[in-house]
Amino acid sequence: MKIERTLSIMLFLCALAISVKAQSPTQNYVMSKDVLDVDGTHAITTVTYYDGLGNPVETATNGLGGMGKNNGTFGLIDDLTYSYNGNQIKAISDKAGSLLYNGSFDFKDGANADVEYFYDANGALVKDLNKGISNIEYDILGNLKRITFSNGFKTKYIYDAAGNKLRTTHESVVANTTDYIGNFVLEDGKLSKYLFDGGYCSFDNNQNPSFHYYEKDHLGSVRMVVNENGTIEQVNHYYPFGGVYGDLSYKGELQRNKYIGKEFDHMHGLDWYDHGARMYDAARLAWDRMEPLYDKYYPLNTYLYSGNNPINSIDDDGNRIIVWYKDKIGNDQSFVFTGQETKELPQNQFVRDFIQAYFYNINNGGGKAMLEAAKSQVDFNLFNALDLKENESYYQNNGRKDKYVVWQSRQGLLLSNGDKQSAATILEHEFAHYVDDVLNHKNHKEREQTKDYQYDNKEEKRVVTGYESLTARKNKEGIRKNHKGKNFPTKNSFSIK
Repeated sequence: MKIERTLSIMLFLCALAISVKAQSPTQNYVMSKDVLDVDGTHAITTVTYYDGLGNPVETATNGLGGMGKNNGTFGLIDDLTYSYNGNQIKAISDKAGSLLYNGSFDFKDGANADVEYFYDANGALVKDLNKGISNIEYDILGNLKRITFSNGFKTKYIYDAAGNKLRTTHESVVANTTDYIGNFVLEDGKLSKYLFDGGYCSFDNNQNPSFHYYEKDHLGSVRMVVNENGTIEQVNHYYPFGGVYGDLSYKGELQRNKYIGKEFDHMHGLDWYDHGARMYDAARLAWDRMEPLYDKYYPLNTYLYSGNNPINSIDDDGNRIIVWYKDKIGNDQSFVFTGQETKELPQNQFVRDFIQAYFYNINNGGGKAMLEAAKSQVDFNLFNALDLKENESYYQNNGRKDKYVVWQSRQGLLLSNGDKQSAATILEHEFAHYVDDVLNHKNHKEREQTKDYQYDNKEEKRVVTGYESLTARKNKEGIRKNHKGKNFPTKNSFSIK
């Protein structure tokens, strides 16, 4: 049974991922919008060559106004060649010239030097000669603090203690500020938007609301904004790496959430996407900082994107638990949970049981491991035990990357002393293993391999006496003094009856 269980999940995960491994020092991938290439001219095709670590070494992109002609014809808009110092971009040259029409997007080759990009001791970008950025400053927590341009313009950021962005200030001829207060967005001190899952609500000068809805693609990128009357207010089209079409897009400045739902900053020619933990430059296909958990991916490129597996996943700001389940006709589906309450839940008992268990633990003062998973910079996967024909909950680690929790959402635990624990507390127990293995793998493995008479091993002792005990106490449930118990059915995910 154990072998069948492991193989079934491994096959499922393999079906979701396409892993590309280097067969030669340079890889070649072609990304194109063939559905629009009606005349066979490859007018908007992108070709990118990579080295063995996933770094782009050459990129050629076709689009409107190519080869610097800006005369309404199509051709090369980017013909980039990269040079590196390790995994850090040192310089980029562009043979295609720059686009000039309003709203255009391409790489601007603003310098011609052996070294055009400079980094600090932490590997964070501090100067970009091509964009005319003379200095980039970070706070002591590594958050982006200030960008200074060679023309004197500045962009400043303010964060709270948890790293959430509170304010962006653009200083140019006329300064403007954007404040973020939860889901509320204020522009120059005036309420501008209230963000909700799937769109936003805007307000006029009299604070009268108007509702606007996103139409997204499979990546979560905003393709259209439609108002409450059905009028199309914004249209976005993207190049393969997130650049925004200047010729086909419509009213791009209406709202700034664009590629994979991230906020796009076009001011001062920055053209960066805010991913929370770092900024993404869609023009040079690179990040401003290293992967925050680069030490957990030490065999890979430290400036990686989605663990160097962008086909399998997007590089969100982390902050999510992926709940896998089967729909009514047996197809595999997923629900992405970011730690926030949402009314848009699938009609699936397992997903709803998870949401109830999560907030039951958190609201009672427990659930610290689950909260850490939802706020971490990596994805955590949760599977339904019933979908896998299992009758118990467990954490599974089949290697450094193949990790997940299997949960029986309506099954409690009868303890040796007769007390009981809910499925919610059991879920916290398994996530305590999961989070520690991801974030502290070496020590986690050592504890797993160290025997303990009372708790089987030191890792189980750490979880049972720590995370599990705290959550059980807050939930007014039984406290274990060992690693034993018997399963029993419950009426929901947080009940002990």
